[in-house]
Parts: sequence; structure tokens; C-alpha cells
Amino acid sequence: MKIPQEDSLNNAIDMVVGTPGRILQHIEEGNMVYGDITYLVLDEADTMFDRGFGPDIRKFLAPLK
Repeated sequence: MKIPQEDSLNNAIDMVVGTPGRILQHIEEGNMVYGDITYLVLDEADTMFDRGFGPDIRKFLAPLK
């Protein structure tokens, strides 16, 4: 069953806002790709690391190097 987020990600998009875990889930499910990322804003990164999102952030950033 497709959800509205999946449908939205199948269209050309200019910006995606989400938690690292949710964005990774969409990437792993093939709903979006890294291909055309030009800019990445990671707001509150220090707080996310403090709250245990470090592994997800590292996993998300690794292909962008």
C-alpha cells in the first residue's frame, strides 16, 4: 500500500524535511535517491547525536562524501 509520502517522493522535489531515520527508510525502500542532492542542512545535529541518532546521521551522510 502506497502512502502519500511515497507518492510525493516520486515527483520532482526541491526539498525534503525529515528525521535521518525516516529519510533513510525512504532511501532503503527505493522511494528517493541521493543522486541530485546539492545542499544538505542538518539542524540540531549536536542534539540528535546526544539523543542517539548518531549512527543514522553517519549512515545518511556516508554516501554524500
